Amino acid sequence: MQSLTAKITRATLKSFVRKFSDTLQIDVRSEFDGQIDGLEWKKDGFRHAVRTSSFPNNTLGYKGIWLCLSSPDHYRPYMEGGMIGIEVSNCCGNFIVAVPIA
Repeated sequence: MQSLTAKITRATLKSFVRKFSDTLQIDVRSEFDGQIDGLEWKKDGFRHAVRTSSFPNNTLGYKGIWLCLSSPDHYRPYMEGGMIGIEVSNCCGNFIVAVPIA
């Protein structure tokens, strides 16, 4: 993975997801819920990434990933609990894509 001091971009995220697709795990921390017109906070922890064909530009092909292409996505490095990856926050929620540190 890139140095933790290098700027993380959407391209970095796409590359990370593609490179580690076999061992990728996703932790959805919050997601938009239209019934409450706001974010619903989750505490499900990391789960193995599941492929989806819905909205491939926004999901990069995985459930739990949601990128807002018309508003900013904020990226930061994640390294905690034996996992390394990228945390993403935007107006639709917050999630982490990560892999176990070998």
